[in-house]
Amino acid sequence: MGLKLLTKKRNRTIKMAICGLGRFAEKRLLPAIQNVDGIELVAVVANKIENINISPKIEKFTNLDDMLKSKDLDVVHISTPNSLHYKQTLECFKHSKDVICEKPLSTTFKNAKNMLSMAKLEKCHLLVAHMLRASPAILRIKEIIESGYVGALLKIKIELNYNVDPILRKWLWNSKIAGGGCVIDSGVHCIDVAQFLTEKDWTLSKKNLKKNEYDIETNAKIILSSKAVKCEININSNTSYSSSLEIIGEECTILVNNFSASWGSSEFEFLDNDKKVFNKFFVDVSSVYKNQYDNFFKILSKRDFNHSVTNDAIKSLKIIEEIYHL
Repeated sequence: MGLKLLTKKRNRTIKMAICGLGRFAEKRLLPAIQNVDGIELVAVVANKIENINISPKIEKFTNLDDMLKSKDLDVVHISTPNSLHYKQTLECFKHSKDVICEKPLSTTFKNAKNMLSMAKLEKCHLLVAHMLRASPAILRIKEIIESGYVGALLKIKIELNYNVDPILRKWLWNSKIAGGGCVIDSGVHCIDVAQFLTEKDWTLSKKNLKKNEYDIETNAKIILSSKAVKCEININSNTSYSSSLEIIGEECTILVNNFSASWGSSEFEFLDNDKKVFNKFFVDVSSVYKNQYDNFFKILSKRDFNHSVTNDAIKSLKIIEEIYHL
């Protein structure tokens, strides 16, 4: 019996495939799946299947269409380069398969809307892997904001620095494949975090992009607005990794270092209005991807569709298109 006819039984195993078993999927997704109850990885799609070292029980394919026609499964996690997300998602829907799609949902606002329309038409789930929504650090921040502890929200400041290796992640230097540079690669996470923490709709106020010799932006300064609240986002994809998230309220400020990580811990500092630290602690964030799959399992086990996260992902793409002036 297929998932579409399934009643709300929580002990049912969901059969999943990964389309795009590259470095990210091997490093982040595979280890997480092994620790999740209720999801069984039954197939993978990869360009070079001979280089994949996984259980012989997991069937290997070089073509998504071949897998969809021959394999009994419930959901496909799409982890391919950005420009492929749209076509591959629609192909999955044609075969009545639910989809987990890595960010960004697509490279264009129009295609992202079409993906959601098709999901509704085919009565399939379209889930977006904005993994920071499953981060214990981000969830703790959201809880603190909603408690009123920081007072009225005044500003959010997000900084994310990392290094795009031109050898390991070569496709990110091609705008036709990636859809852009650091803005669509990691800025989409920053915009989504602002949406998730505040449940506000944000509009673009200002942007400044610096591009490399491939006409790809490696540095971006973005200012978003939501009524009286500002969100400042600074991204650099040509330096060593660091990240920080600052929540500035009328009563106090929360500074979270290493907020975007899925390893180690995030450091929380609470500062009074004189910028003096009065509290400090750490939050373990090593369970981010497992938490994300646990959340996906709960959603996929039911057929009551909630598209709020997908709608937020589409709003993020609209802002990104405005940043790129598309």
